[in-house]
Amino acid sequence: MDGAVAASMREKGLQYRIIWGVSILHLQEMAKEIGGDADLARELWKEDCRECRILATMIMPSKAMTPEEADSWTSTLTTKETAEWLAFNLIRHLPFARQWAEKRSSSDNTLQRLCAEYVLARVNR
Repeated sequence: MDGAVAASMREKGLQYRIIWGVSILHLQEMAKEIGGDADLARELWKEDCRECRILATMIMPSKAMTPEEADSWTSTLTTKETAEWLAFNLIRHLPFARQWAEKRSSSDNTLQRLCAEYVLARVNR
């Protein structure tokens, strides 16, 4: 935990119940050690904790996620940061990424729409 980083994130308006202040590089190292683990990813996603949610996007195997689960995860987004990591680390790699994102790009849910736009920006390359 890095208390100074966590405090800075809170001051900048990040809305999570828990922020540990762990760097993305450290989360990536943890994800490499853990490997793909759908059950753990699903449990981590349930936590309103910045690092748990980001790590979940890193360890969830793309073959294990359904369109319904992608909807479920994006319906519970609370920050732009997590929407970006979810799009970049996971959803853009799903076999149905383009179709999912096109359908959700006009969602009433602002963060779901943002996630879809991030995905479309990546899959259209």
